[in-house]
Amino acid sequence: MSRPVVTWPPPGATAQEVVADLSVLEAAMAGTGPAVAVPGALDRGDVGVTRVPDETAVVVATSGTTGRPKPALLPARALELAVGGVQDVLGGPGQSMLAVPPTHITGITVILRNLWAGFAPTAVTPGHFGPEAFVDLTRRWDPRAPRHYVTLVPTQLRRVLACPEAVAAAREYDTILVGAAPLPAADRDRALRRGLAIVDGYGCSETAGGCLYDGRPLPHVLTHLGEGGRIHLGGTQVALGYLDRPDAAGAFTTDADEARWYRTYDHGHRDATGRLVVDGRLDDLINSGGLKVAPTAVEDAIGLARCPGIAEAMVVGVPDPEWGEAVAVVAVPRQGATPGLDGIRACLADHLPSHALPRVLHLVASLPVRGPGKPDRVRARALAGAALSAR
Repeated sequence: MSRPVVTWPPPGATAQEVVADLSVLEAAMAGTGPAVAVPGALDRGDVGVTRVPDETAVVVATSGTTGRPKPALLPARALELAVGGVQDVLGGPGQSMLAVPPTHITGITVILRNLWAGFAPTAVTPGHFGPEAFVDLTRRWDPRAPRHYVTLVPTQLRRVLACPEAVAAAREYDTILVGAAPLPAADRDRALRRGLAIVDGYGCSETAGGCLYDGRPLPHVLTHLGEGGRIHLGGTQVALGYLDRPDAAGAFTTDADEARWYRTYDHGHRDATGRLVVDGRLDDLINSGGLKVAPTAVEDAIGLARCPGIAEAMVVGVPDPEWGEAVAVVAVPRQGATPGLDGIRACLADHLPSHALPRVLHLVASLPVRGPGKPDRVRARALAGAALSAR
């Protein structure tokens, strides 16, 4: 059995325009209308003629770092589990403010949480997300809701933390869910010190969004660490697979108990309490002289050590004739500051082993991001590499 699929949200629509009419998404979830595919999930020639498995409610494009996005087939049941599970984590139904793009899985689940709870989603005003937009969004919430939530990406959280008025607005939320990209430990600590209720979410398009919160899986989610710490996620919340991508079919398997499993491209470890800590993407690991360096470990150290002059930083590997790869920092300097490589290395000397200390520093006006706010390490690597070549 199969069903037709239509493009939704309308290409080019603002978040406010999207939430004004959710009937197409509601019909897709209820099975009374076509499945929906976010813009870009289908090749242009396939729109209007493609059919998907009958279970499918939403087709969402992965925000992959290389190649064309892969369309993940998400059943209504997977999305319902994701939405219901996070409601339990957050403390119960409430209004969830939409501050992330509705064309990505994070935004879709925010919309569905509102439908689940019986509240109209309120979206951030179009344009650049900054403290003013966040304060405005907070002022427009529904006072009848018993709880109020907002989902932010780490970049948005940093912008909120930089403005006292936005921090005051953030304190009004029962919970701020941070997802779509790793939350640096320094940013989490800053948020907690300012009285914000933070929950760190982890998931992907292939798992209908968040499935682990503060390192703990939802009750119906299975986890396994494979070779090299590769994270495997299983259960009913996992996608059926990819649409028309036989080359990527190996990412999904079914075990003897008929549970679906997805092999992620992330690696992690369990801490002393059993929580799953996501260390980053396997293809982001830096191999310097045969020793592996996780970029997120260096980024966390930069934040926790409060390296002077650094406002934001992204760490990548760049080619090095002696070590194979060298640790490079692409950083946004604080206003009026000109941080140097020697100063950063000295600041980090007590926090990192010698092979993980940066050997390259490249200053930029803003860090490159992709999709809903994930670090664009491919672009950052190109920027650092070009700067290195220009020496």
